[in-house]
Amino acid sequence: MSTRLIQIILPDSLADRVCQQLDDLDKANWWRSELIRDEREQVFVLAKSGEEQDIMDRIAESLEGEEGWRQVILPVEAVAPELLSEEEKEAQATRSRTAAREEILAGVRGNAALTTDFLLMTALATVVAAIGLNSDQMAAVIGAMVIAPLLGPVMGVALGVALGLRGLILHATLSLLAGFAACIASSAAMALVLPINMESELLDYAQPVGLGTMALALASGAAAALATATAKSSPLVGVMVAAAILPPIAAAGLLLAGGAFLEAARAGFIVVVNLACITLSAQAVFIAKGIRPRRWSELRRAETSWALNTVALVILLAIMGAIIVFWDVI
Repeated sequence: MSTRLIQIILPDSLADRVCQQLDDLDKANWWRSELIRDEREQVFVLAKSGEEQDIMDRIAESLEGEEGWRQVILPVEAVAPELLSEEEKEAQATRSRTAAREEILAGVRGNAALTTDFLLMTALATVVAAIGLNSDQMAAVIGAMVIAPLLGPVMGVALGVALGLRGLILHATLSLLAGFAACIASSAAMALVLPINMESELLDYAQPVGLGTMALALASGAAAALATATAKSSPLVGVMVAAAILPPIAAAGLLLAGGAFLEAARAGFIVVVNLACITLSAQAVFIAKGIRPRRWSELRRAETSWALNTVALVILLAIMGAIIVFWDVI
């Protein structure tokens, strides 16, 4: 994670209050300037990697209850001379790092939004996956997982739980449900066009579900949350999450439209198991990385959200695990 430039825009009457919060920083790493023809000022802070959250929280607390101010995080390509000494670079190389809460939230909120583009991309990815599953072409299925935008809503739910943001949880859940509906509708429509190839190995859901399915989803969710928390998201992480969700839900639509109801139920069961595992492991990583609300009242609400969601998911996974182990039909 690189250096960040924090820009604070505020009324000039509040500038001294903010500068007091920065007295312990190197004077070369922050400065203030007046805005022309406006009774406002700007304060700029060069934040070392990992320091931006503490600086932003201190400033926000000092301006609690005031109006007319904003904080902006900007990426920095390079700084000369460098902010870190050689010893600090070595220490930072082995230290666990987390992006600023606001930076993570902005990225996740945008990716979790329910838009026409999201639904269209989900439907197109499902069509590609359905064709690949039906024709036993693994390359097509992998390509579908690359373009599927399902990572955003899943991370939105997990981050919303970690921060206790009910609005984010609701919007991300609606996006996810709408995406699933688009998947089922698209794959079912393909079944009306293409004859179902029950000989395809990729479409074989006749065998009982194994516990390895849960392990894959848990690992995928943890990896996705870790990449999101460190602001190092990669398309490959989205592929991991899509691998646990897209093929089985596309198969469920194909099999359902083709009249293979038991196999469709197994595929749908896998989707629910994988989604619960991904959400549980992702929210655990967010919490372990210290991504929490700033205010104490919000923290109490977030703790309640963690507890309720974790208990519900654990109970759900315990029931599903028991079904997998003891019920041969599934």
